[in-house]
Amino acid sequence: MFGFSLKAQTGKDSTLNREMTLEREYNPTIRDASRLNFLPEVKEPVANKSVVTFSSFAIPFNVQPSIVTLPPSKLFSDLASSYKKGYLVVGVGPFLNAEIDLGYRFLDTEKDRLGIYVSNRYASGKIKYVQDDQKQKMKVNDTWAGINYEHDFSNFMLYTGLKYTFSGFNYYGYSIPTVYSYPGADKSIDQNNNLIDFNIGVNSQNHGLFNYLVDLDYSHFNQKYATYKGIKGPKENRAKFSWDLNVNLSGESKAGLGGAMKVFSYDTTEPVTSSSVPYFQDYNGLTDFSLRPYYEIEGDVWKVHLGLQYYFSSHLDPKSGFAPDIAAEYQPVDNTVIYLLATGGLNDNAFSQIFYENRYISPQYRIKDSATPLDATLGVRYSFINSFWLDIFTGYRYTKQEHFYMQESPLYLTGSDYTRIADNLSAPDYLDAKVFKIGGNLKYKYTNTFEAELKLCYYNWSVSTDEEGRSNLHAWNKPDITIDVNAGYKFEIPLRLDLAYHSEMGRKANVFDQSSYQVFDMKNINELNFSATYSLSDALSFYAKLNNLLCQTYDLWYGYPAQNVNIIAGVSFKF
Repeated sequence: MFGFSLKAQTGKDSTLNREMTLEREYNPTIRDASRLNFLPEVKEPVANKSVVTFSSFAIPFNVQPSIVTLPPSKLFSDLASSYKKGYLVVGVGPFLNAEIDLGYRFLDTEKDRLGIYVSNRYASGKIKYVQDDQKQKMKVNDTWAGINYEHDFSNFMLYTGLKYTFSGFNYYGYSIPTVYSYPGADKSIDQNNNLIDFNIGVNSQNHGLFNYLVDLDYSHFNQKYATYKGIKGPKENRAKFSWDLNVNLSGESKAGLGGAMKVFSYDTTEPVTSSSVPYFQDYNGLTDFSLRPYYEIEGDVWKVHLGLQYYFSSHLDPKSGFAPDIAAEYQPVDNTVIYLLATGGLNDNAFSQIFYENRYISPQYRIKDSATPLDATLGVRYSFINSFWLDIFTGYRYTKQEHFYMQESPLYLTGSDYTRIADNLSAPDYLDAKVFKIGGNLKYKYTNTFEAELKLCYYNWSVSTDEEGRSNLHAWNKPDITIDVNAGYKFEIPLRLDLAYHSEMGRKANVFDQSSYQVFDMKNINELNFSATYSLSDALSFYAKLNNLLCQTYDLWYGYPAQNVNIIAGVSFKF
């Protein structure tokens, strides 16, 4: 019941959390046959997701959708009569852009589901800097592969999965001036990141009076180099154990206790430095713990979840605190839903998470965890007519020790084998952050022919720090205003056209050249993307995607420009 009214506002307001596609956050399309059965059950009284989404990365990656995903129940019905169990998608374009997706369902029965998938995104070519007319070659080679399995034991579900991710790239960013007189970085050297994720768990699926969910996650991250070729990069191990136990009470109510425990360990080799600042900062073993008692009750037109979360982290100061765990919705009439969400807790900033947020973060730092005492959203969703929905919302979030990214050149290191591979790195700037947001989301769908969405959101940031001598602070790289427009039209012939526009305004960058801080106004993002899909048959389709049609030049992070106009075309085959 909470899914359809709260999903659009529950995520963090990270505007550049899009560099790589997480399989657990993929954009489901009908071709992703091997993964459809692993979606959670969600109710969505909204338009289907457009197949075009904005990508703020330097190559045309798929990103988290702004139109809510198609309900799994409908996807299943579309596939129920299909004998096809696999898909293959291959696309290529100028700038050596390429994308490959392959998946297959080996098992798909009432008891067992087994699927595998492999994907690759590749790009290599020169990009012009926003700061001047220079060009620098940018290289990215991202590959991920995985296997998922589920078995229904009638009384409970067993699920497990294994995923491997490889990311090869170079630090192509615009060189930040430095007070040291030593040769510039060799930006042709490729950095390699490797990430292994494993998950196993059991879920009773609310079959009886007493219900449970027990989940174990393990991830291992390692980086080939630090910011110098002669220094091995960090290694991180992260283990997470989480649970949710609840019991059904009289009526439509239940009480439960959830929680999680995370343990981190690191392996680094400290280099010889000419600075009193240690190279590998905050790479200390740590433990996070959270406990969440709650109570739920449901009426005919309302539902309430009341809880309180206690959290503890050996990496925080103060080390512990409380956050609300409240969600409620009320439907006074059929076409109106009023909803409230108030949550918070620990924010896991391990490398296995930051890996997907900003690949250009300096290996010198392990981003400190942060705590959010309050993250609240209040909204109203209203339907004018059938298939026409307006969602108006407002929210407030307060986070202690929130990390923002400033740009800096690496520490000066001495040594014959210290070949620098970066002149521009993202470093954490820790600020206490408060943000107020207000926005609206308008969605419309006409049969299976036309669908459209317009979303606007305004953010008012307030940041502070206890450090002396700091002034002119901002929420670095965060926009004041975001705009998203998505539209899709399906012709009577097997042709579909989609248009997507994304804008971010008001971003600022903090650049430190080892002598002083400088604040820069970043160029607004105005990106227009277009795609066309033509289906020759149920199994074979051709597609083309044109990205950045407005030929905009802008930075993802200061000095790291995105591609200009580019195209990628390919074929999609189901088998």
